[in-house]
Amino acid sequence: MNWLMFAIGAAIFTAAAALTQKKVLNKEHALEFSTVLAILNFAIVFVFLPQTNFDIGWDKYLLIYGVSWFAAIAYLMVAKAARHSEISAVSPIMNFGPAITASMAFLVLGEKISALQVAGIGLLILGMYVLEIKKDLKNFLDPFKEFVKSKYNHFIIFALILYGFTSIADRYIMTHGVGVETYQFIVHGFVLMNYLLIITIFYDGIKGVINGFKSAGKWILLVSIFTVAYRYMQAKAVSMMYVGLVSAIKRLSNVVITLVGGKIYHEKNVLIKVLGCIIMIWGAVFIII
Repeated sequence: MNWLMFAIGAAIFTAAAALTQKKVLNKEHALEFSTVLAILNFAIVFVFLPQTNFDIGWDKYLLIYGVSWFAAIAYLMVAKAARHSEISAVSPIMNFGPAITASMAFLVLGEKISALQVAGIGLLILGMYVLEIKKDLKNFLDPFKEFVKSKYNHFIIFALILYGFTSIADRYIMTHGVGVETYQFIVHGFVLMNYLLIITIFYDGIKGVINGFKSAGKWILLVSIFTVAYRYMQAKAVSMMYVGLVSAIKRLSNVVITLVGGKIYHEKNVLIKVLGCIIMIWGAVFIII
């Protein structure tokens, strides 16, 4: 199977995971959900144990552990946003990832931004504008104000910054002696450790974990299966091809999530949000290519 098939598979399972996750988060606390999901994810990736090579060097362990913290915090931020916002609004904003990565590379690494990338960033801003358009639009700046004032949009942007670091680190790790199965097993173990620490310090610890299993265990298991599947397929694709190309294919899932999720959960202005999402995906592609 080539990288494109893995990337398409990652997009399909990403959409399935997001749609099921929204159903759970309508009733479940975000941290409880994330911790139970981490437990189930780690249980599932035990299938990779026979293929896991633990002799990868302490430097790789430290790097993977750092990535696991970024991934854990980013996922929790997105879960909080998904719980309190419409899925047809959250999903398109995830397309801002390439713009954030390009901007970080420009500011931190001094990399140049091409004219095509500038056009891509422009399309992302246009898509965001369309996404926030309401029927009672009175002022040209209203959509921008709507976007900025939402703290859950801030959560997503922060998560995307963290995901930008993890995507780069993922490819580095898996092209420097760490196999996909080894990486999946170790990083999921670290993510679980992180969530157990967070829920113990900031929430209700084991009580919250037990409550999560009781109230939504079956649905979270389904999310877990979809999540492990898309992470594995994305990792396989990234190990074969550039992160940007894989990311561009995977972002097609956002159109499905926006359209199907908006209809399932009876959200407002779904078709306008789909249009905004499509514009943003083109913007992301322009930045990546």
